[in-house]
Amino acid sequence: MKPRARLADNPRVAQIHARGTIDLLSAAAVLDVEEETGDTSIFDGIVDDLEASHWKKDQMEVNV
Repeated sequence: MKPRARLADNPRVAQIHARGTIDLLSAAAVLDVEEETGDTSIFDGIVDDLEASHWKKDQMEVNV
């Protein structure tokens, strides 16, 4: 499935992408791994790590 189609299927992914936490291709790749492994917690773990990281906070300061 194409990355934009995943956004339509998953409103949470769309919100996270809109916040700038993860790009579409990365989100799609993580969702592919979840599908292949059956582990549906991978995406949430990565998003939580990204949003809690100093990199994310620094990126927000630069964008403001």
